[in-house]
Amino acid sequence: MSSNRKPTLFVKNFPADATEESLKNYFTYYGRVKSCSIPKDYYTGKTKGYAFVNFYSEREAKIAQNNCNDRLFMEKLLIVNFAYEKKNSRSRSRSPSTSSKFDLELQSEIESLLKTKEELLKKNSEIFNECDNLRKELYELKETKKKLKEELSAFKSEKVIFLPCGHSKLISLQENAMYEDILFHSTQYLTGKDAENQMIQKQLKNKIIDILSSKFPESFKCKEKIPFIIGKCGHKIITECYLMMAYKRGEKYVECTKTIEKLLPCGHLQKIECFKELEVVVCKSC
Repeated sequence: MSSNRKPTLFVKNFPADATEESLKNYFTYYGRVKSCSIPKDYYTGKTKGYAFVNFYSEREAKIAQNNCNDRLFMEKLLIVNFAYEKKNSRSRSRSPSTSSKFDLELQSEIESLLKTKEELLKKNSEIFNECDNLRKELYELKETKKKLKEELSAFKSEKVIFLPCGHSKLISLQENAMYEDILFHSTQYLTGKDAENQMIQKQLKNKIIDILSSKFPESFKCKEKIPFIIGKCGHKIITECYLMMAYKRGEKYVECTKTIEKLLPCGHLQKIECFKELEVVVCKSC
């Protein structure tokens, strides 16, 4: 069926920053566009909010109207009708408020959909961050599980003993068997009362460990790091437990390597190691 309609479409509800060129390129996909115009206000120079897209044939215009009406263009739903269709013009002249109300409702719905989209994107980002945190926690749990397995295997192949200083240490089953064998044979020489005396048994164990630590230092010497205050200068250092015990017994002499400033006879201050404070120091500045 043929009609007397002109192949011109009346387009509304496109973004304010849309240009005639962008509209023409959009409608060219559905037919040959002859021209495209966006009327502007004579005084303000701003667009009036509608455009006319002219095709070479009514068939092409109809295809474009069917495919572009209520379709998104630059994030807005287009309203596309034939420009000189009498029925539409009458309806507009009769009830302009109805058309305006429809536009407002449509705009409100679009804004609502965009808001929902933003909320969903935000929620998706939160879910992604939560999943990332869960992955990190899972990795940490796997590492903890791995360490626990290693410690368990170590306990299966090693034995805990308590050293004279009070610290505990892991030794191999073979070393523990040697320690217990020496302890068993040593207790055979104790009399009945001495064998029941807890203090004597403790002293015997400590003596055996001291002897073994001299022959097997890596296994029986306490390597725990502890603070130690040097008596002469009062400085605190971090040292291994067995060395501190040797310092206390007088078996080793500790030299404080803390850096201090010494006032030399020439009047200059010079940084030296603490244990060299009583020595004669040559001034580097003179």
